[in-house]
Amino acid sequence: MAQKARKIQNCRIQTLCHESAVFPRRICSYINCIPPVLKARSVPLHIELIGSLAAVITTLCWVPQIIKIVRHRETASISLVMNVSLVLGVFLWFIYGMMIGSWPVIAANGVTLLLILTILGLKLRYG
Repeated sequence: MAQKARKIQNCRIQTLCHESAVFPRRICSYINCIPPVLKARSVPLHIELIGSLAAVITTLCWVPQIIKIVRHRETASISLVMNVSLVLGVFLWFIYGMMIGSWPVIAANGVTLLLILTILGLKLRYG
């Protein structure tokens, strides 16, 4: 397998070629580079801590609501439309985190999604 790499606008584009036993021709595949915007950046620790604290607080803020619903078995004051919209938005954030490979975004929105789905399930159960 022959490999070539060339530099194009701060990205590496690799061409991987190999000979196939089934097909006598040379088969090449091209791997596109990641745009510079999506490359990992170095963020100072204090900024990472602020982001992490915000993620923990906004993720866990749903726990008291779940506890209240379970204790009182009443969800009349909870908006179904708002919760469905929130599930959709958090799901899209989760997908975005997967696409850019950001574990903090994936983890925070994954847990938030589970908590909001729990609230939504309780809303449907208790009306």
